[in-house]
Parts: sequence; structure tokens; C-alpha cells
Amino acid sequence: MGKLSLFEPEEDFSSTVVIVEDEIDDFELTKVNFKKQNFENPIFHLEDGADLLPFLKCEGKFEQTGLKNPVLIFLDVSTPRLSAEKVLPALKNEGLEPRIVLLTNHDEQSLRDMGLGGIAHIQKPLTFDKFYEFIMGSNHFLFT
Repeated sequence: MGKLSLFEPEEDFSSTVVIVEDEIDDFELTKVNFKKQNFENPIFHLEDGADLLPFLKCEGKFEQTGLKNPVLIFLDVSTPRLSAEKVLPALKNEGLEPRIVLLTNHDEQSLRDMGLGGIAHIQKPLTFDKFYEFIMGSNHFLFT
């Protein structure tokens, strides 16, 4: 397989993929897996949902990143300080609507019970095969 780059053909997004995952081993495994598949997009790691809003607004410790519009965000449903069910309304209240895919160990019913039904999700651990299948089923992204 050649080199792969994910991009958004119609809007002004950076090429960065953000993974919000508190389990460092899961993040490292994902990063290695993507690298083996020649995935070229930069991958930025956040350890908690509480970091996502300041990251997207380039505030605080993220002031210098300049990564306001990542092409895609993978958000672990259950990060310790701020879970997805609290992060998503906070983003909406700020007028931010990034493309988010939830990473979860929960089933569909559990996600609905948490108010997260209808949001794209991938079962953990995130592998390149699951990622690729999701992207190929989406009409928002293209691979080069």
C-alpha cells in the first residue's frame, strides 16, 4: 500500500488528526499501527476531554499550536476529567463543530443512554483497519 493522507476537499481544515485518549498505551498502539500503514497525516495527542476546547481555541498551553481545525478528532468517551457527554455540549456552546468520532467500549444502547446516540463511533482499540473502514463509509473525506 502506498502512502495515505486524509484530507477534507471542500473546507479549510488542517491535515492534523487529533486523538483524545487517556490510556497512553492505547494511543501509542494506534500511532504505531497508523505509521505501519504509511498514514502521513500528523497525529496530535490529548490526554483528556478537558483539553479539547482549549486546544481548538489555541488557548493556554495550546496557544502556540495553531491547530484550530483538525481534519478529524477521535474522542475517548470516558476520559477522567471531562467525558464526551460533557465535552460535546461545551464545544457546541462555543460555536465549535469539529468532526468527532467517539472511541468507546460501550454498546449502542449505552451510548444512547449517555446522550451520545447518533454520533459516529468506533469500538476501541482504534486500529487502522477500523479507521479506514469508517473513512471509506464517509462522504466527507478523501485519501490521496
